[in-house]
Amino acid sequence: MYVHTAAVSGTISSGGGHTQLEEVFLAMDVPVLSSKAFHKYHNIVCDAWEATALEEIQTATLEEARLAKEKGEVDYD
Repeated sequence: MYVHTAAVSGTISSGGGHTQLEEVFLAMDVPVLSSKAFHKYHNIVCDAWEATALEEIQTATLEEARLAKEKGEVDYD
């Protein structure tokens, strides 16, 4: 994972935003991402999380249906 993507992902995961990431970068004496760049990576991260969530929902739905059929908990309808 690209370092900026990872930094933004970690910041979002901990409930932070650009200001919090900026504080961490400044404390480490690392060049700070601009607000525009932060939002670019924020969108990339959120799109990836959404895609992953949808995949997991689909997988869980199929597994739930399979288990219900195995237990005879469903009928034709």
